[in-house]
Amino acid sequence: MPFIQAPHGKLYYEIHGKGRTLVLLHGMWSNHGVWREMVPRLAGNHEVILLDLMGHGKSDRMQASYRLSTYASDLNHLLDSLQRNRVILLGFSLGASVAQEIYFQRPSMVEALVLVAAPPPYKKRWMLGIRFVSILEKLGITSLKKQTIKALGRRYSKGTDKRFIEKTLDELSTYGDQEFARLLRSAWDRRNIGRESGIRVPTHLVVGEKDRIRDHSVSLQQAIPGARLSVVPGCNHSVLFDSPDWVAGDILAFLDTIRPHP
Repeated sequence: MPFIQAPHGKLYYEIHGKGRTLVLLHGMWSNHGVWREMVPRLAGNHEVILLDLMGHGKSDRMQASYRLSTYASDLNHLLDSLQRNRVILLGFSLGASVAQEIYFQRPSMVEALVLVAAPPPYKKRWMLGIRFVSILEKLGITSLKKQTIKALGRRYSKGTDKRFIEKTLDELSTYGDQEFARLLRSAWDRRNIGRESGIRVPTHLVVGEKDRIRDHSVSLQQAIPGARLSVVPGCNHSVLFDSPDWVAGDILAFLDTIRPHP
């Protein structure tokens, strides 16, 4: 299994296919496996790099709270070690935020961005709720993990994102309460908010028709010059599980429009 020692621990990665480099970034409480059904198509004429973000999958667990910049520094180390100096970043959910952070750190390295189900910043009431539960967690009354599982259970009972929630709940079973809390807080980072208009590479947005955070993708399309937006029919946030062929075909169609960097 290929691992590399990154600044914050060992990072797991895989490489498939040949061609322009396409880096796939998964979402929170997930791993590189979310892309499995799409890899054969994407790797047909691209070099696809899969990885587990730090704290996820086969990569090392987090020893401290993370931020977008921390995720980005580990990935930058991987790409430098592999001598890849020009890449296309494809991120899902949290991975979409990490992709944007990498662009802002090293815009000359990024050839294009594909942002799937890009998440908005936490609402203030969510952050207050997390802080309140964090206090209860210190008192031994409950935990962020328990409360999140309850919230996911309520969404599941309403028929929302069932496949996505099933996968998430399965992954959550591998985390202790403290590890879970570190991951959850890593999504608090709001450093990209308001900077989107500064993106100057071809950008494609993909979001489910029924995704509760669809409006954020619409806002990104309006903010990023020339950005394209595709809406996946009938899907919620779980577009990678529910319509992998549709999403892969849509992404490949976008990539075909990008002129190779001279």
